[in-house]
Amino acid sequence: MSKPKRNSPCPCGSGKKYKKCCGANVIDLNYDVYNNELDRIHGELITYAFTNYKETITNQLNKYMPTNLDDDTREAYTSCLNVWTILNVPIENEGKTIAETFLASVKVEHTRTKDISQRWSTSAPVVVKIASIDQSQKYKVKVIDVLNGENYLLPLLQGEFTPGDFLTGILIPYVNHYNFFLTALEIDSHQEQHIRQVLERLSNQVGGLRQHYPDLLKEMLVEPSNQLDWHKQEHEEVAEMFLNHANEKGLDGKIATEGVRLWNLYCEKKNPNLKKASPYAAALDYFIQTALVHAEPTQKEIADEYGTSATTVSSNYRKLTDLLADEVRQ
Repeated sequence: MSKPKRNSPCPCGSGKKYKKCCGANVIDLNYDVYNNELDRIHGELITYAFTNYKETITNQLNKYMPTNLDDDTREAYTSCLNVWTILNVPIENEGKTIAETFLASVKVEHTRTKDISQRWSTSAPVVVKIASIDQSQKYKVKVIDVLNGENYLLPLLQGEFTPGDFLTGILIPYVNHYNFFLTALEIDSHQEQHIRQVLERLSNQVGGLRQHYPDLLKEMLVEPSNQLDWHKQEHEEVAEMFLNHANEKGLDGKIATEGVRLWNLYCEKKNPNLKKASPYAAALDYFIQTALVHAEPTQKEIADEYGTSATTVSSNYRKLTDLLADEVRQ
């Protein structure tokens, strides 16, 4: 016996259409129809984001990219931050995220697919631990949210993973499983205690991980040996001001990072007392431009950029040169 058409009279004899009667109680187990459409929407959202909001994504990278990252770590940080930007960060002057903007207009064939995809823009970053991998099942990877203990089933992940590994990213729902949006990043499992402490601290702050995910990534990805210690907050403020100006001017990231390292070395040896960050940030900028970039800005140009005086830049530049000139030559 063939299945009744949705608009045909219901065979139960009620006089109603099949879709309004017994057909309404039929559970469709052909999940692939919906999941395939969700895969399409997933891919189109990624393309839409990088095609239409490349500047927004780049601005977020410039704002949050830590110093002292090797190339591999920088690439990993970039991938995760891009995911966060697309799903969680409101577009400036628009009030909606890139995902919300796209999902409001994307063409969707099935109501069920639309309902599920609309939930993607409310998904928050997670850190999960792989609980098991079952090679006999289609959705074979079981992961546990480290923060709240919730379980999720995922398709087999690309890469070599084993139970006990930690991953971070943003999980988005499908019909009968979840997927990482765009990418997932493995975190060193030896950091488990540190991971849990950082998660607990950031999740309890206003905005939770949706707002503070860049801080989580920074603490997870930057090895403690690569993090610089600052004995005074004002010393770190000089580094941050210099980096902001370096990013705005398009200074090479490696050179900017080296500038911060040299400033940290100067602070370790001289421990200067600062009233304002700008005079030393300007002097550091001038020092890096002349010593590493081999550019020829004037001290007045740099002073005007930082809102200080050329005389102050000159004085602080000499202090930096006296201590750091030999370090630069090495």
